[in-house]
Formats: sequence, C-alpha cells, structure tokens
Amino acid sequence: MKTWIEAAAAVCAASFIVVLAVSAYWDPSIRVLHVFEAVPYAAAGVLCLRQNKLGYALGFVGGPFGCGWRRSTQDSSAAVSNHLASCCAPAW
Repeated sequence: MKTWIEAAAAVCAASFIVVLAVSAYWDPSIRVLHVFEAVPYAAAGVLCLRQNKLGYALGFVGGPFGCGWRRSTQDSSAAVSNHLASCCAPAW
C-alpha cells in the first residue's frame, strides 16, 4: 500500500523534471545537461512509488549533490545577476 510520502516524492520529482524541461526550452545550450540531470530524479520518483529504499536515498542525495555539482561547473552568481539584469532592467 502506497502512502502519501511515495506520492509526494514522485510528484516533487516530476515537478522538478518539468522545471528542467521548461528551462531547457528557453536555453537550448543546456538541453543535453538537463536530460542527464533529469534521469536520477525520474529514477527516484519511480523507485519511491515502488517503495524501494534506493529511491528515497537517491532523492535525498540528489538535491545537495546536484546543487554542488552545478555550482562547481558554472559561475552561478554571474548567471543569476545576468538574468536579473536582463529581466529587471528599467524600460526607459
């Protein structure tokens, strides 16, 4: 019997995969990266629905590992400031 925890883990994983897909749509240069980034989250969601302990571990470790890996491979502060500058620049 599945509990709300398995469903919540799968919904969160699916939501993050949708966010990755939307951002890959907006920036084609990162599509391959986001495909490979989505694989562990999809696996974690499926494994959690099957009540496999590996799914919970993969979901727990995936977040901090993904953020740390992303920060080590790109200058995230420059990307954020460039995005804010382009989106929030005054129109005058």
